[in-house]
Amino acid sequence: MKKITNLVIGLLLMALVATGCGTDNSNIEQQEEETMVETHYTENQTEMGNYMNTNYAYIANGWVYTIGWMDSSGDELFLKMRTDGSDDTILHYSDSAQFINVKGEYIYAVLEGSNTPSIYKYRLGGDEEKQLVNDAYYLQIVGDYLYYCKYENDRAVNYCRADLQGENEEVVFDKEIYWPYLVDNQLYYQDDADNETLHVYDLESKEDKKITDNRTYQYVLNDDYIYCIQYEGEKKENEKAQVVKINLETLERKVLYEGANDGSLGVKEDRLYFINANDECRLYSIDKNGENISLVSQDPYCWAPCIYDDKLIYICSDNYEYVEDIFICNLDGSSKVSISKDY
Repeated sequence: MKKITNLVIGLLLMALVATGCGTDNSNIEQQEEETMVETHYTENQTEMGNYMNTNYAYIANGWVYTIGWMDSSGDELFLKMRTDGSDDTILHYSDSAQFINVKGEYIYAVLEGSNTPSIYKYRLGGDEEKQLVNDAYYLQIVGDYLYYCKYENDRAVNYCRADLQGENEEVVFDKEIYWPYLVDNQLYYQDDADNETLHVYDLESKEDKKITDNRTYQYVLNDDYIYCIQYEGEKKENEKAQVVKINLETLERKVLYEGANDGSLGVKEDRLYFINANDECRLYSIDKNGENISLVSQDPYCWAPCIYDDKLIYICSDNYEYVEDIFICNLDGSSKVSISKDY
């Protein structure tokens, strides 16, 4: 087994405060008391969901780029392997890989371990490693730019962009923000100073709007809605979270499922993939109306579902203390293959 270290700190920033696992399901509707925001559309809901799960795994051209461990020391690794787990190659030692992106003939990732998080670039084959930006996290590639948060003393100090070589850096938004995601010219982000609520900042008008009153995690945009994980009021120890749907025009809020873990949410077409705190934190899916719930994995203490076409990748743990395995399977959980590697 592999001790959970930097990767899980990123993935379970909120979840390790412990959403307990026990039994219930109900629907609630309420209205957010905020002015409405302009509606925006995105076809990249699955990509956005993967980003919110830190993109610790990425499938491209039949290869998986993901994480592994040195069995003797527990040090994290950045790996490349085929989707059946074969032909594995170590790309980088001693650092976990997060926010993995593929752009053209290159793969980009944030590597974090003994050093501060930094953006690296490789050819798809894994050669020509190049460090691009130091002290950077939350990597998103839009067009020909890298967008990311600059970090100082483990805190995000501002939101920046640079070209694909990591040069010509400029500040886009001079504010401490977390989990930023850019859609057109709208920058969505979690405002840590505002009780971890969700905001949107217009890059052209410079207008900043608050979307939610509730603490909001793992948010994904699709058509007129945001799907996310939230808490009612203040987050309390052992409190279970909610899978929530918010109308971006009216800000009407509907709870789709009561009893989720707040560290994971994946989206594929009309299905939401979440961690069910009512069933030992197993991986489930549910439709976007809060109906037709389905068990995806019998493994307890799962998190971070990442989806690529018809494949699902997720992590299993020993009560969120040790990583036990990383699996790739079909969207319904069938044909499961382990891609966890020890060296």
